[in-house]
Amino acid sequence: MTDYNNHVLLIFDLTGGLLKVIGEFGKENGKFEYPRGIASDSSGNIFIADYNNSRVEKFDKEGTFLKEIKVMIDKKLYSPRSLAVTDKGEIWVVISQQNFIAKIDETGKVLKKFGKLGNGGVDFFNEPRYIALDMMQNLYITDYNNNRVAIFNPEGEYFGEFGVKGAKPGEFDAPEGIWVDYNGNLLIVDAKNFRVQEFGAPQLTAHKYLALHFEKCSLKKETFQELCKILEIAPQEPGVREKLRQLGITLVNELIASGNLKDCGEVYKQLSIVFMNDAEIMELGKKITPSAVVQKKERKPEASRKTTPDKASSNFFTTAAIVVIVIAIVALVLVVSRKSQRNARKARRKKLVEDELEEEDLSRIISDKEEGNSDDSVSKS
Repeated sequence: MTDYNNHVLLIFDLTGGLLKVIGEFGKENGKFEYPRGIASDSSGNIFIADYNNSRVEKFDKEGTFLKEIKVMIDKKLYSPRSLAVTDKGEIWVVISQQNFIAKIDETGKVLKKFGKLGNGGVDFFNEPRYIALDMMQNLYITDYNNNRVAIFNPEGEYFGEFGVKGAKPGEFDAPEGIWVDYNGNLLIVDAKNFRVQEFGAPQLTAHKYLALHFEKCSLKKETFQELCKILEIAPQEPGVREKLRQLGITLVNELIASGNLKDCGEVYKQLSIVFMNDAEIMELGKKITPSAVVQKKERKPEASRKTTPDKASSNFFTTAAIVVIVIAIVALVLVVSRKSQRNARKARRKKLVEDELEEEDLSRIISDKEEGNSDDSVSKS
């Protein structure tokens, strides 16, 4: 990744561990002045948009400097904000401040240029920012101030767009970074809405990505070759889409039969995305379970089966939880019982005291009465 204000390129491993820091502030080869966009080619070489130096710098995958490519168009140097590398090694650069996109080769020769200031549609931009390519080499460009993503074919011809200003799903407020994932879906940084939005791949692109899944997993290579031939000849025809669907269903069934559950799941996942809510494919998904794959394998007798560690652990914690609950209930019952017993003892003591007081009062009254009678007798005598 590029570190813009520190003028360096950072290389990390897949766990996020820092492997190498490349570059420093400067104009010499291998140095940077505010690097921005980053891309790679099919060989793993790294291309950096060295913004203030008006160039693209090329490094190998180990970070060794290879080449400087000046961004000079119509005899004038421009500052590239971002870039993307085609499968032919050509470089698309986004010239943000001047609102155009250009394709150059590694010598700096300009192969294509389009775009001008405007409010969107065709090739009108208002500060385009970042660019990404899909596997068909279509271009996806975030148009920052027009709050849209513009799509162009590999020749740079306008194909379509999506997005309007807003905060609802599918709307943008200053879109910036963009990426095409493994399945052709788009991930877009919606900067001023403080979020990343994910969009499904366009239909034809999704078909191509599904075809790649077929190629990776297919047990019969001729199946994939037939599919590629169909997509190259007439990819938009309805019959092609149905053929793609049938090939996918056949392949999933083949993978289930072979016990290849992992690849089966990958193909089914992409198939269900491309043909969403298809009843036959949804029904097919019910077959993709571990039990469906092991049905053809010899089952062990019930007596010889052992509980797996995960299952044993689950049973242990379930039993422990039940014991804890029972203990808690018993403790609660004991507490309530003891409290009731204490209250009963207090009530009995209170009753005894009251009874004793009543007896004392009665004795006193009788005694006073007897003394009064005695005094009357003395006075009469």
